[in-house]
Amino acid sequence: MLSDAVIGFIRTAVPAAVGALLAYVATRLGVTEPLPDLGPWSVAVATALYWAAAMALAKRWPRAGWLLGYPKAPEYPRTTSSQAASG
Repeated sequence: MLSDAVIGFIRTAVPAAVGALLAYVATRLGVTEPLPDLGPWSVAVATALYWAAAMALAKRWPRAGWLLGYPKAPEYPRTTSSQAASG
């Protein structure tokens, strides 16, 4: 069983890697050529779109959570505001 920190890292790293790959493919195919200012932002845009699509699919079909690298979201302990301030 993976720790919540590892699950959180995986569910962050996988969309970032897929977004970078999608942006690279889009650049190689010339998709970003008509919009040269989009180039530097293409990774962020591709990552955000991939994450949003994967989350929507996972909400509808829980097994699609694997698109984020791990099907289950991490569960962090809830803290009260006084615990957070003293910690």
